[in-house]
Amino acid sequence: MAKVLSQLARLLVGGLFIFSGLIKANDPVGFSIKLEDYFLVFSETIPVFGADWVMASTLPLAWFIVVLEVALGIALLLGLWRKWVAWLLLLMMIFFTWLTGYSAITGSVTDCGCFGDAIPLTPWESFYKDLVLMVLIVIIWRDVFRSPKAIQPILPSAVSLPLFVLGTAFTGWVGLHTIQHLPFRDFRPYKVGNNIQEGMTLPPDAKEEIVQLTWTYKNKASGEVQEFVDELPPDLENWEYMDRVEKVVQKGDEPPIHDFVLVGEDDRDRTTDILELDDTYLFVVSPDLDHTSEDQWEAAAELAGEAELEGMHTFALVGNGRDRIEAFRHSVQAAFPFFSVDQKTLKTILRTDPGLVVLNQGTILAKYAGRDIPDFADLKERHFPDRAARALASLDPEPFAEGRDLAADYAGGAEDLSAFAVYDTAGTPITDSVLALPGQYWMVLRDVSEITAESWALLQLDIQRVAAAAEAAEVPFLVISGSPEAYLLPMREASGIAFDYAFTDPDWLAEIGGANARFMHLEDGVIAERFDGGGEGVVP
Repeated sequence: MAKVLSQLARLLVGGLFIFSGLIKANDPVGFSIKLEDYFLVFSETIPVFGADWVMASTLPLAWFIVVLEVALGIALLLGLWRKWVAWLLLLMMIFFTWLTGYSAITGSVTDCGCFGDAIPLTPWESFYKDLVLMVLIVIIWRDVFRSPKAIQPILPSAVSLPLFVLGTAFTGWVGLHTIQHLPFRDFRPYKVGNNIQEGMTLPPDAKEEIVQLTWTYKNKASGEVQEFVDELPPDLENWEYMDRVEKVVQKGDEPPIHDFVLVGEDDRDRTTDILELDDTYLFVVSPDLDHTSEDQWEAAAELAGEAELEGMHTFALVGNGRDRIEAFRHSVQAAFPFFSVDQKTLKTILRTDPGLVVLNQGTILAKYAGRDIPDFADLKERHFPDRAARALASLDPEPFAEGRDLAADYAGGAEDLSAFAVYDTAGTPITDSVLALPGQYWMVLRDVSEITAESWALLQLDIQRVAAAAEAAEVPFLVISGSPEAYLLPMREASGIAFDYAFTDPDWLAEIGGANARFMHLEDGVIAERFDGGGEGVVP
């Protein structure tokens, strides 16, 4: 029975070490990020762990641990160097059991990275797994030293040694290859085929977080101190507040992507604007500009220039501040927009610095390490051969652009419509009721006083034609202006059109830009068509 148990422990431990090592060899950069997390925690009590040279050693250390894991697993299964292997296994498990136990108790690191991103484990799951492994390794260690015949070589040394060398060398090569390029298999939420916006959304059946609030109050009359859970005292005026404690009773689900935010040079969140671009576009990703390759950036900048000629946008996503960004972009002649993004998020998206991501409306089409960035012709042939060249779309479309669902965006709290409001002659807000109309025509008039005698002749024709279209469709024709009512009434009399009128903020009208007078046709809140009036546009 003891011999069977020993062989079973040998198979389980050896197989698990090989499996764990190969999984991490597929992504040693990800494992090094976990080591950085641990080192940062340790640095709070042992400052040397936070030293630059220690943090810089995490990647070579991760690669070494990965190769060592596989080497020990192979050696154990083959029965090579039994005493050395038994000691190394025991010492490694003592260290890792302490590490995962510390993480589980303190909650300082939420995922040990034992099996990379392929099989994420909670801290307690990692700890229990290591306890089981510790028991199995103790059995192996005991048998090696007390029953030398329990674990014997299964093959002649002439066969075992080459197998050991080949298996270890293969693991080392896989680790080095993925460090220089990309993982062979991507298990992260930013893998090819995933849509970033969908990854930021929880399913309808997601588990909600439940927080218990415990209030402590002291009775003003009796001095009694009492706790109230998830409720306040019914006679609150008779109690004096002392304390409040929050306790998470049930941890809620979190979307796979919860930290992807693009912040532009004006400190605006441009995440939705960029992801929803109705086109294919490129991300150049660099977690740290101080440790990137300028040669590879220059290749990326050349690619971006070729992409722009075909009307395709390129965006840089970097983990540095604006001052460092501006100095760097000039040094590599990168003429495309740069966005600040959380550094750990960027390391999750791509494991190299820099790297290239090809997307279409938020869906990831391809990923390239910096040294593997192809030229634009090759990139197009691989991923978007049918895309026709076009003009470069504006990243800041006008708030009232043709095709925009104005009603839905306003109701949804779109940032660029946050200041938009329409008022009637009494100053009452009527924005919601106006946008709710099934059909309507607008003339957005910035300033009546800017209308000259020459422009009025043309503008009057525009008003008459649009008013006729509104009458034929049996929908309202509304003039929205920043000018006083006293200026609008004479214009209405001069045009001979009894249009309705409303008012909005002149500053908002200035943001709209374009001609002084702009005509719009809305259907169910969507801008179906628009043109500038007064001879500055073509009347439909």
